Formats: sequence, C-alpha cells, structure tokens
Amino acid sequence: MVIYLETHLAELDYIQGYYGSALRRYYQARDSMVQDNVDSPILLAELKLCMANCLVKLNRTQEACLLSEEAVKTFRHSSISLSTGNALCEHARALVASNRLKEALDALEEAWALFNDGGFEPHALASNLQRAEILLQMGSFTAAYAQAQVVKNYCDVQGLIARSIHASVDSKCGAN
Repeated sequence: MVIYLETHLAELDYIQGYYGSALRRYYQARDSMVQDNVDSPILLAELKLCMANCLVKLNRTQEACLLSEEAVKTFRHSSISLSTGNALCEHARALVASNRLKEALDALEEAWALFNDGGFEPHALASNLQRAEILLQMGSFTAAYAQAQVVKNYCDVQGLIARSIHASVDSKCGAN
C-alpha cells in the first residue's frame, strides 16, 4: 500500500515538474519494497525506469543510464516483449541525454524488433519515429527522412493525425 501511494505521489510530482521530489518518492517506494521484502522484480524495474526519467530531467544522465539498463535486463528476463520494448525506448532516451546516440539507436532497433515480432505495430512505428529524431541529431538526414516517411505513411492510412504531423515535421527536417 505504501509503495503504491509513494509511486502515485511521485507521478504527480513528476507531472508538475518537481523532479527532485518525484525522485525522492521513487527512492522511498524502492526502500519500502526492500524493507517489506516485496519480491516483484517487474515492479522494481518499473520504479527504476521512473527514477531514470527523473534523473534525466535533473541532468544526472549517467545514473539514469545505469538504472534504465538494470530495468531493461530485468524485463528481458521476464520475456514480456511489450514491456521489454518499452523499457528499451526509455533506456534510449537516457542514452540520448548522455549523448550516446549510437547505443540509443541499437536499443531502439532491439525495441523495434520486439514490437514488430510481437504484433505491436504502433509501438514499432513509435520507435521508428524516435530513431528518426536521433538520426536527425546525428546529421543522417536521408536515413531520418526514410524512417519518418514509414511512420507518416502508416499514420495516414490509420487516420492517426497527430503522429502523422509529427512524422511530417521530422521528414521535412530531414529533406532539407
């Protein structure tokens, strides 16, 4: 009960931009798990991802990368492809914040494969869009454009206007 309360309060703090407070609450939730002998590796991995997101916002990117990497390892052992793919996307964000762009692309490639093989096409395409953004940062405009076009075409067919516009903006940036 305390764990969930701390987690929800942390989420509220995060949403409001109080990243330090959110991080402290996530640490308290993790400590409560240890004290109460809660054996839930998945819950712990989810907490680590949340903590990593706070650390990125606080410019503590090395710590964020370590925590998100630990979470990815836990999700890989769980063999839940959707959760593992999502964790890889979060890990990629931490890697980008640490300017480890190639590693971020590798993580997103793995996430894409998990999403694609698992039939989670919208998630796979979101990871493509995330890759396109990184490729733009790296100056790989042609590759970024190709990634964004795939996403845009899918979104147009599915009627997903917001994603289509996002992909259009990315593809236009890559076309210049």
